Amino acid sequence: MINIRYLIAKIAGKLSLYGVKLGKGMGKSFPGFIFLKIASFNGLKLLAKNPKYGSIIITGTNGKTTSTKILINLMENEYKIAANYESNTINAIATGLLNNNVDFGIFEYGIRDIAHGIPDKVQKYVDPIGVVYTNVSREHVHIGAVKNKFENYLHAKSLLSKNMNKGIIVSNGDNPYITFITKNKEKEAEENGYELKVNYFTSSINLETENKKCPICSKNLQYDINVNNSLDNSSNVEEDLKYNESNPINNTIFYSCDCGFSKPKTQVEVNEIEINDDRWRFKVSGNPYNYFLKDNFNFKFECDFPPIGLHNINNGLTAITTYASFTSKPEKFEDNVKKIFNKLSKEILPQGRFEIFEINKNNLNSKNSELTKHVGLGQGDNGEALNVNLKFMKLIMKNDNLHFIYMSPDDYEEEIFDDHLKVIKEANPFKVSVLPGGRNSVMGEKCYNVIKESYNSEFYPIINSNEKINKIYEIILSSDSDYIIASGGCGEEQKMWEAIKEKIRQSL
Repeated sequence: MINIRYLIAKIAGKLSLYGVKLGKGMGKSFPGFIFLKIASFNGLKLLAKNPKYGSIIITGTNGKTTSTKILINLMENEYKIAANYESNTINAIATGLLNNNVDFGIFEYGIRDIAHGIPDKVQKYVDPIGVVYTNVSREHVHIGAVKNKFENYLHAKSLLSKNMNKGIIVSNGDNPYITFITKNKEKEAEENGYELKVNYFTSSINLETENKKCPICSKNLQYDINVNNSLDNSSNVEEDLKYNESNPINNTIFYSCDCGFSKPKTQVEVNEIEINDDRWRFKVSGNPYNYFLKDNFNFKFECDFPPIGLHNINNGLTAITTYASFTSKPEKFEDNVKKIFNKLSKEILPQGRFEIFEINKNNLNSKNSELTKHVGLGQGDNGEALNVNLKFMKLIMKNDNLHFIYMSPDDYEEEIFDDHLKVIKEANPFKVSVLPGGRNSVMGEKCYNVIKESYNSEFYPIINSNEKINKIYEIILSSDSDYIIASGGCGEEQKMWEAIKEKIRQSL
């Protein structure tokens, strides 16, 4: 009976697939919804066998979409791919799996809690051969108005790989919570860890290493930064820790706890970065385990990357590590990575993500550099996301004349505001304009009342999205600051940030 249901469901799903004119990676979920309605999860288990080798699922708090996009570009060098990103649902995965004659399925998947994300069912019925963890941080601490403990959020993420008995887990070794997920389970899957050893701004706030609790015993983790300048033999550690455009540094961040929990040895790393105006260059090396070789293989080479933030190099490293895990042609790995990365541009950024624009203080079309102001604009819906936006902005800042346009998190997200506030304090802006994120202005006003105690501030209690777009655009144009950062808010406001960026693009 299940086979008949499965065939009917597959036909119905494919008809709806054509009906919505699905394009690769569009994130549509309706065909998968139709399939699952008819075939149930037992049918999904059969459908998951469509890709010749299996599926790879990418999850995490930040970086999922960009990492998935880059990975798709890399894997398409060798394989026929069924992919879906940004939709983040089981329906979207089922939609991608409806494609026949593919080698791999590659899917982004968001997990807030067990009830909504059903990670245990996804692992059981999709049975991925690759699970990729980008990072885990404080976010989604409330589902609606119900508090979701961080421990529960972490546990939900862990279920996506807990019962894997084959394949490879790709993990961010710089994130202790992911280390906990991948170290504390019985599994037969291999693991390829990666780390970004180059860490500019070590003297500034780093939410990746601040106040992290040991996931085993809950004590504060201990952090050490080992400085090793790979381009010269300078012995001045204090100077080495400062950002120097012509002299990238190699900083290995190590975390540990008295209970024995510590950072694991990683298999892939970025260890040098050279930053230029038009392209960035980084060195990557590794000895990861390969699914097809059933063994490790070595590589070391340089790559170009668009100037879209250090955190996006980390997303590129996620994709490189995953591709290295599943390439069937290790001898062509370096050439394929270089070819794809040389073509990457800002278009890989998901909708609403952080970008920096140059506009004129008085006339948008003027190119007078003396009147130029730089505007960093885009989503920053948790502390770490906002922090990397500030770090990216600091790459170009030559003075402290910063105007911060801050959008608050949604109601009940006080923990996220606590992390946001640390970033605002690190930015030390001369002015802060506050607007509410989410559905009403109550949380926005609470944030404003805290911020105004330390900074010259103003509050705009605007709820309507179009009015927010116009007000932020107006503030940007009227500000006479050399640098403006507009960020914060909630994940649901991606389209709003994109609309503001589009207004600026049309004005240039």
